[in-house]
Amino acid sequence: MIALLSIHPEYVRLMSKGEKRVEFRRARFRRELTHVVVYATSPERRIVGYFEVVGIDEGSATSLWRTHKKHSGISRKKLFAYLRGARQAVAIKIGRFHEVKRKISLGEVGAAAPPQSFVYLPREALALLAP
Repeated sequence: MIALLSIHPEYVRLMSKGEKRVEFRRARFRRELTHVVVYATSPERRIVGYFEVVGIDEGSATSLWRTHKKHSGISRKKLFAYLRGARQAVAIKIGRFHEVKRKISLGEVGAAAPPQSFVYLPREALALLAP
């Protein structure tokens, strides 16, 4: 399954350089993910790429931080503020990041608007992003 996530541009840059190798989320996915399409939030506001999912860890903020802090691309303070109130959280392990060079609208991949959390996309969406 493919998911579309909204991610701040500063974290997208770290992903594309291989410095951020996990993406934290407050909610778990009900389906097994193979890829994540990345929508960079303001000021970019566009689909910038996608990455392969190589695994997902679930746990408390403390356990996820302990396991992934070296490659998290986020400070402990920011992560704990983001996860405040969540009983469990997830860390999506990022495989290869693929940049998208051409402009692709959200509608082209099957999304009506940037997701607040995430949106599942049809399998065909990935073919649109390939070079």
